[in-house]
Amino acid sequence: MVAAGLLGLALLLNPAGRLAQRRLSWLAGDRWSNVSRFAAESRPRSQPSAMPGLRSIARSGPAGLAGAGLLMALPVGLLAGPVPAILAGIAGGTTAWCWRQWVAERAGEQDRAALAAALAALAEEYAAGATSSAAFEHSAPVAGRYASAMAAAAGLAGLGEQPGPALQADVALTPLALACQLAGSSGASFTDLVQGVRADLAADRATHAAVLAAVAGPRSSALLLAALPVVGLAMGAGMGADPARVLVHTPAGLLVLSIGVLLELAGLVWTVLLTSRACR
Repeated sequence: MVAAGLLGLALLLNPAGRLAQRRLSWLAGDRWSNVSRFAAESRPRSQPSAMPGLRSIARSGPAGLAGAGLLMALPVGLLAGPVPAILAGIAGGTTAWCWRQWVAERAGEQDRAALAAALAALAEEYAAGATSSAAFEHSAPVAGRYASAMAAAAGLAGLGEQPGPALQADVALTPLALACQLAGSSGASFTDLVQGVRADLAADRATHAAVLAAVAGPRSSALLLAALPVVGLAMGAGMGADPARVLVHTPAGLLVLSIGVLLELAGLVWTVLLTSRACR
């Protein structure tokens, strides 16, 4: 039974091509890309923004990590003693940090999807004959976290001013702000300029998806290696060896436990740092 469980876990984390790409795309939020593509084609008037809970987790500072560590350390300390409690606290903070990196990637992909939908709506509204103010106003509901900037741009356009300054408040909207300025100063077609910005964004999303697929293998390996010690302890307990007593209640066991947990967490953090840097 244990062997079957290990085989199933290995198949789940298998970094092979299409499976890894689908899994990493799901983790990064690409499961929403079809929704965004439909929004771009059908020119919707409303779309929910990226989940605010994800953003609050992604922006949580050291206090949030310390809280996660304390949450794990308290029950372990009551059951196993001070050394396991310290190790559990470090593991909890490290796990929360890794989760925060994953959430930040996922929120970033949701932002790209929302911006793609907003650009599609903006181009279609403008091509259909809408004024600049109306085009920005109608694209704001599908813009996610960029909705306020798009609404501010609509307000400036309604006053007869350039909407670029309102868009420059967010670095992701800088290409759109430059397109507005170029259309106003040179008379170039704003629809063509927005289509160029959309093409650049599509290329950026494609590159990001390719990088996610490339780092699927290392991330899967890190998760598998992190789970193997737990599986080993379960196997030992199943055979009657009682590894928990040895690790927690003997000096040699505490030393081995400390070294193993710290090395395991260091490897996990190192893998997350390398893969997150590649994704950025």
